[in-house]
Amino acid sequence: AVIERTAAGLGLMDIGLDRDVTELSGGQRTKVLLTKLLLEKPTILLLDEPTNYLDVEHIQWLQNYLQNYENAFILISHDMEFLNSVVNVIYHIEQAVLTRYTGDYHQFQAAYEVKKAQAAKAYERQQQEIERMEDFIQRNKARVATRGMANSRAKRLEKMEILEKPKEYIKPSFGFKEGRTPSRFIVEAFGLELGYDEPLTRPVDFQIERNKKIAIRGVNGLGKTTLLKTILGLLKPVSGELVKGDFLQIGYFAQEDTPSNSETALDYIWNEYPAMTNAEA
Repeated sequence: AVIERTAAGLGLMDIGLDRDVTELSGGQRTKVLLTKLLLEKPTILLLDEPTNYLDVEHIQWLQNYLQNYENAFILISHDMEFLNSVVNVIYHIEQAVLTRYTGDYHQFQAAYEVKKAQAAKAYERQQQEIERMEDFIQRNKARVATRGMANSRAKRLEKMEILEKPKEYIKPSFGFKEGRTPSRFIVEAFGLELGYDEPLTRPVDFQIERNKKIAIRGVNGLGKTTLLKTILGLLKPVSGELVKGDFLQIGYFAQEDTPSNSETALDYIWNEYPAMTNAEA
């Protein structure tokens, strides 16, 4: 019963518990691994982006599960709403320094901004104090009557623990050159059936018009990635026709990288754009 409840919570019952794992999509395999991990009930649970392949209802189930989890867990996530619902401590890494904050992510953000503002003010106050002391020393070190005070200030200045100027981290900016304007319809499908040996869909007709922004939604394993691969030409449709427009420049960010890829991020970019400088890459 526990296995079925956990499997249902993460959407595995829709896939079928008797399916061979090698037949599953990347998202489905991730669900299998997560289900296995939760069923083991470890004393400490390490979760690296656990919501990446989960649908909304399954994220909600995992949220409830973690809220009632008896043991400790460490979670890495970019899903702020999910973080806020399940954590009560945030560890922040910046410039190789690990800082602990109590509270959820929103409370961390507020505390972090306060800490930054306090550090900036403390640095500014110290710089003003140093400037005043150096000015006093310069004006009084030559006079016999005030030389002692000047030397005293100089010793204080030498012993002062100088605060490091808070760094402002520059966010990267991107510029993209436009290519030749493509056809009005960049993709047209006529009686298209997606799949491998067996069709995953009924025959469909559709058009994708230039400049349209489209979201493809559905549970794992229904053929979303198969559709993208078919549009790219990586897979042949089971039946029907798919026509791509002229002057297309297609960029594809895959759900899973190829296992043989051992390049660094910089190497990957340089292979595509060898004229780029290190800073540009």
